[in-house]
Amino acid sequence: MKYVPHATDVLDAHDPVRTDADQDRLSVRRLLQLVRSYRMLIAGIMAAAVLFGIGYIRTAEHRYTASMVIGPVSDTNQLVGGMDFSATTGSGLLSALSAPKVTPLATMKQLLHSELVARELMQDVSIRDRFFPGLWDEAGQRWRRPQGLMPSRKGSIKTMLGLPAWVQPSPGLLQQALVSAIQVTDERETGFTTLSYEDRDPAFAVHLLNVATNTADHIMRDRTRNEASRRIAFISTRLETDGKLSVDHRQVLIRFLASEEQKLIGVAAGTPMAADTIIPPTASPQITSPNWKAVLAASVIFGTFLSLAGMVLLPGRIVPGPNRWIVPPVFAALGLMLGIMLGYLAG
Repeated sequence: MKYVPHATDVLDAHDPVRTDADQDRLSVRRLLQLVRSYRMLIAGIMAAAVLFGIGYIRTAEHRYTASMVIGPVSDTNQLVGGMDFSATTGSGLLSALSAPKVTPLATMKQLLHSELVARELMQDVSIRDRFFPGLWDEAGQRWRRPQGLMPSRKGSIKTMLGLPAWVQPSPGLLQQALVSAIQVTDERETGFTTLSYEDRDPAFAVHLLNVATNTADHIMRDRTRNEASRRIAFISTRLETDGKLSVDHRQVLIRFLASEEQKLIGVAAGTPMAADTIIPPTASPQITSPNWKAVLAASVIFGTFLSLAGMVLLPGRIVPGPNRWIVPPVFAALGLMLGIMLGYLAG
């Protein structure tokens, strides 16, 4: 019977009677002999791993990334309609004393991941159908449970774990999806913020960023308008009805009134409330997911480790004799099938 080297034979090179140089040459020679003996197995495993990665890349859902860059708006106490309220009314000092610690840009970024924005986005048909496909009954104007074998099995598993089999879509569920979907990256050096979203449809990704940022801005605009209107009504009533106000007190209220009226001017002018758009939403023409370079690199690494494991664990060739040529095609076909299956499940 012909001798077939085993991976543990390399350990025999560590013989104390041999010099270090002899041991190194012997180890390398036996390692090469081992690789040559298992070449069919190694070729099959590496081909399977690479085809596994190729199958996954070709069948997985291709996704594109849309991004936009926003920055903080200019100070609301600067020139509005050609008039500097800070210089004429002293509202600049009052605004500095009463300015909130949270900036408008920070508020907007929080709103993008809030249920307030999600509730408005639920009214957009394209967004609703993308996050909850096939669950809205247009005729009945209500949500319907998903049908089919896979949803039924998932529901059974959740029931066994003590979880509800199905949760009706709601703004809260959409909010949870938006938290992970819309990525917010702050640039410390410039003070700008990059918003990005990944989707299989680049046009939809751009649409979502536009709608989400506009919705957050409208919420802040409505909030500013309502709060300023209430303050103006209160201050105006106080100035008209309270005859006991001192001259200094009346001047302070007039300055506050001018500051609130300035806010209404900004709201009416349609200027951004929290963020200026530095770069509008644009989608990358290149596929960003899956990353084919990373997938192929991972496939090669996985194939290498699996080949080493096979050389250590298997005492001889998988298919001895003249039929060993079948090993690489079999492994390659198996890897391609697994890659296609994984890509289908991921998509």
